[in-house]
Amino acid sequence: MKREKEAIRHISQQGFDCFFPQMVEFGKDNKPILTPLFHNYFFVMFRFNDMSWRSIPYSRGVKKLLMADAETPLPLPIGFVEKLQLVYDEDRLILRPPKPGEMGKVVDGVFKDLEGICQLNHKGRIQLLLSLLGAPRLTTLSEGHVIFVG
Repeated sequence: MKREKEAIRHISQQGFDCFFPQMVEFGKDNKPILTPLFHNYFFVMFRFNDMSWRSIPYSRGVKKLLMADAETPLPLPIGFVEKLQLVYDEDRLILRPPKPGEMGKVVDGVFKDLEGICQLNHKGRIQLLLSLLGAPRLTTLSEGHVIFVG
């Protein structure tokens, strides 16, 4: 993660907007740890016709730029990064928990990958209305175990 942060700092100094999605995972002691969502990758916004992007592969900390061919950077599908950014807080560092009425997805524990409607978000605890055993059930989870999914 140190190399990505170094590269982002250098690329940002060149005037590019970078996005380095990270998520909260829980260690054996149940303490939250920030880890990259895509190890060794981050996103850089630039226009193809503006040739200043050619400095990116030579920036400190960058191993390589993903290329479609020798002269063209590999574009992402339209809206990919923007949709990903929706689930992050304003610091763009960690997945933000859902607010009441928003859809949330459980990312850890026995209910992992289940989605439901957030009923309450209070003091680090989230109540999520999940469909369990064919009926809606109100389940209380730790804030770090649930993310907003739009």
